[in-house]
Amino acid sequence: MTVGKDAAEPGGTPGAGEVRAGGTALRVVVGGAGAAVVLAVFGALAPTDEVRPGIALRALIWVASGLLYVGVMAPVARRARGGRWSRFLTVLLPLYVTGTVGDLVEGYFYTTELSAGLLVAAMIFELVPISLIALIVVVAVPPQQADPGDAGPHAALRERTAASWAWRVLAAGVPYAAIYEFFATLVTPIEHAYYNDPAFIASLHTRIPPWWVTLLLEAGRGVLFVLAALPVLLLFRRSRTVAVLQVAAIGAVVEAYVPLLGRTTWPAGMRLGNVLELTCDATARAALMVALVGLPAVATLSGRAPDRARDARVPSQELDAAPPSGTS
Repeated sequence: MTVGKDAAEPGGTPGAGEVRAGGTALRVVVGGAGAAVVLAVFGALAPTDEVRPGIALRALIWVASGLLYVGVMAPVARRARGGRWSRFLTVLLPLYVTGTVGDLVEGYFYTTELSAGLLVAAMIFELVPISLIALIVVVAVPPQQADPGDAGPHAALRERTAASWAWRVLAAGVPYAAIYEFFATLVTPIEHAYYNDPAFIASLHTRIPPWWVTLLLEAGRGVLFVLAALPVLLLFRRSRTVAVLQVAAIGAVVEAYVPLLGRTTWPAGMRLGNVLELTCDATARAALMVALVGLPAVATLSGRAPDRARDARVPSQELDAAPPSGTS
C-alpha cells in the first residue's frame, strides 16, 4: 500500500521521493527511537527539583514523546521543499516556537521560577534537543516527489503583499487571547478542585498576573503561533481540512501531549483538564489560521492530468467516429 497520490502505478516502481506507507511507519519508529535518545540525554542534563519517576517509566515517556514528535512532523518533512537545511528549518520552526518559546514565555509570567536571564538560558538550552529532533525527522523522512505544478512556499509568499500578510497574521493571532480564556473557563469544573489545593499550587510555583497582562501575553503568543505555523500552512494549501488537522496536531502534541506525559506527579483530573483545554485551543486557533492566513488551493499539474488525458483522447475518438474517406 502506498501513500496518497505519490503511490506508484500497479506493477511499477516508486519514484525517488516516494515512500511506501509501511516504509514511512518504519522510518517514524526509527526516528522516534533516535528522538527518545535525545530526550533521555538532555532530560538527564536538565536541572529539576521535581520527583523523577523510575527509569522504566521515564524510558517509556521518552519513547512515547519521541514517536509523537517524529510522527506529527513526518507529513511536514515529506512535503517540505528545498535542500536539507531548508527542510530542517521548516520542521524546526513549528516545534521550537509553538512548544518551547510559547511555553517558556508563558511560564515567565505565570511562575516564580523564571527570571529574564533564566528565560533566555532555557530558550538556548532547549533549542539544542529540539534542533536535533528536527534533524532526525528530516533525515528519517525523505521528501516526496514534488508536483511540477506546485511552485513551492517561496513563490506562495509572493501571492500576497506584505501588508496583506501582516494584517492576516495579526487577525488570526490576536484573538487567541479570547480562545485561551474560553477553553480555560470551559475546563474549570474539572480543574477547580486542584487549583484550590494549597499543596498542589505551591508545587507549581504559580503566580497570577493582572488580567491585562494575561490578555496581552496570550495575544502575543497567538501571533507567535501563527508565524510558527506559516510554513505548514504554505505546504498544506490543497485541503483546508488537512491543514487544520496538521496545524492542530502539532500544537496539541508540543503543548499538551508531550509535556503532560512528563507530569507524572500531577493528578489524573488535572492532566485530563489540560489535555482537553490545550487540544481545543490548538484546534480552534488552527481553524482561524487556515481561514485567515491559509492560501486558496491551486490546481496542480497532476490535478489537471485527468482532464489532459481526456482531451488527448478526443481527437482519436472523433477520428474513429468519422466516416471513411470517399464514402458518403
